[in-house]
Formats: sequence, structure tokens, C-alpha cells
Amino acid sequence: MPTNGAHCTVTLAYSIDGGTSYTNIFSITGSTRAETTDTVSLAVNQNPALVLVKITVAKTTGNSDVAQANLYEAWITSIF
Repeated sequence: MPTNGAHCTVTLAYSIDGGTSYTNIFSITGSTRAETTDTVSLAVNQNPALVLVKITVAKTTGNSDVAQANLYEAWITSIF
């Protein structure tokens, strides 16, 4: 992801406060990225109802090209 990186910027980010602020997991421009599992550590007392994940795709150039990225799934697991 993205599938056509030459003309887009893709950012994957997460929020732990219900979407008030976000932290980038990655942001790439002008290239592609292999399918990857990214991980983020959360505090043990984190309320999972406040965790959000968002992907943003923005075209940077061109009029007819399609900017596309694939986010397959996001999940929360706990280890005690």
C-alpha cells in the first residue's frame, strides 16, 4: 500500500482519545509499501472504546490517476 504511490501520500494514524488527536504510524509519499503488520503498544489502563485508527490518502499530482491504499484490518489484543 499504496497501490499507486507515484502520485499520492498515504498516512496511517491512531488515536487513544476518541479522535481528538492522532499519532502517525507511518506516512509515505511517492512510493509503495509492502503489506505489513504494524504494531502500537497501548497503556494497560487504555479504554479500548477511545482507540481509533484512520488511513488518509491524498493525491499529490495528476488529474486522471487514482490514489488508492488498502487497509485490511485493525484490532486490539491484550497480553497479561
